[in-house]
Amino acid sequence: MGDRIGVVDRISELPDFIIHHIMSYLSSGEVAQMSALSKRWNYLWISFPILVFNRWKMKSSRERTDEFIRFVDASILRFCELQVRLQKFRVCMTVHDVERVTSLLDKWIELAVALEVKELDFNVKTDSDGDVEMDGDGGDGDGDGNGNGDSMYSLPESIFSTKFFTTLNLRNCNLEQFSGTIRFQSLKKLLLDKVCIDEQMVQNFIRGCPLLEDLFLSPIRHSDSVCVSPAPKLKILTIDSSSSLSDVDVIEIVSPSLQQCTIISDLSDCVIDMAGCYDLKYLNLTDAEISDEDFHNLILKFPLLEKLILCDCTVGRIAFSNNRLRELKVLYCESLISIDVDAPSLLTFSYECISSPASINIPRTCSWKAHFQFVVNVDTLIWFNSIKELLEVPFEIEELSISICVEWFYKKMTNRDAECCNRHGIKCWQYYLRDFKIESFIPFEDPKPHHIDNLITVLPELRAGTIRFHLDWCFS
Repeated sequence: MGDRIGVVDRISELPDFIIHHIMSYLSSGEVAQMSALSKRWNYLWISFPILVFNRWKMKSSRERTDEFIRFVDASILRFCELQVRLQKFRVCMTVHDVERVTSLLDKWIELAVALEVKELDFNVKTDSDGDVEMDGDGGDGDGDGNGNGDSMYSLPESIFSTKFFTTLNLRNCNLEQFSGTIRFQSLKKLLLDKVCIDEQMVQNFIRGCPLLEDLFLSPIRHSDSVCVSPAPKLKILTIDSSSSLSDVDVIEIVSPSLQQCTIISDLSDCVIDMAGCYDLKYLNLTDAEISDEDFHNLILKFPLLEKLILCDCTVGRIAFSNNRLRELKVLYCESLISIDVDAPSLLTFSYECISSPASINIPRTCSWKAHFQFVVNVDTLIWFNSIKELLEVPFEIEELSISICVEWFYKKMTNRDAECCNRHGIKCWQYYLRDFKIESFIPFEDPKPHHIDNLITVLPELRAGTIRFHLDWCFS
């Protein structure tokens, strides 16, 4: 028993490339902690080919900003001395005066390009007011930007002709001033988020990226149309025009290989033309002002569609047939009157609304997830009759949730008159409710359920969360 048991650090015995691979899944803080415990980890951290510099919602003076800039500058210069290829370079920061640091930002990008970086993520926001917020670990820091192209960072021309990029993420940048040729021979993923860009520049990006598979486009200033054509290898496309300061009247997409498309419009009278996307399997329309006829004509173009999401759209009637559709989500489309979908392969249907539910006719074999939200106290139970009529149809409802005033709902449940329907010919909700109890309370910041005995007593002290009730209904 006197033998000494030693602690063996077997992780540090792994080959260098495996430890580097492990580091790629850790945050900067976690890697720093591990490096403080192991000399070998500290040595490998210096040569780690992923450089990520960001801060999140930390008020910073000009001195703190300059300190952060000096740290980034020293780090990339130290890495250059190793003369190894850079896998990823990410900078997310906010500066008071972009002109004062433009030459330094240009130098970082040019050094990263010289190191044959594969993934570049650059986000430099400007803030001319006193304190600024800087992005940190775990946040994209995509902010709304200021929309003023003159005060936004303009990238150096050397970034637009490199053969090593596979992923390029640009946020809060001005791309309108570049007029040269774009050549990204290896680029597969491109994100242009809250950037000043014109239609010609978008076309230059598409033509200059022959292998592009994933495109995210969110312009601040743009022309009256967005055209993604031709894009022969594009598979995933997201267009978010909600931040645009100019009206986009037409969105045209011609990509025969496109499989996933998300359009966030937030614009009135925007025409969506996707005539050349026959292989589309996933479509998400959010904040789209679209008529019933335009929606019907659009959805007919996608015979291979497997998943459809409509969120906060103005469509009044959803009516179509599709043999491949497996999942349908209709969320907060408050103008919606009816849903009539003939989809024999449909497996799941999710429906959420704030007002009374629409008339729904879908295959009865698919499972339902329904959420009804009532933002004010309900003195009458007209809403109940709508839900009751919906539930009388023998759908396979997997999950049903109703958001209403908790205190009002609890009092209605505990003080219900079980004999009321014996005095009247019309059966009300109380007649069909057989049992009621509080199942649990789950705080938003803690997924562990809590037991509650007396809701009214503890309600003022409850944190934000979800109260789950168990209702036992009998409609037979």
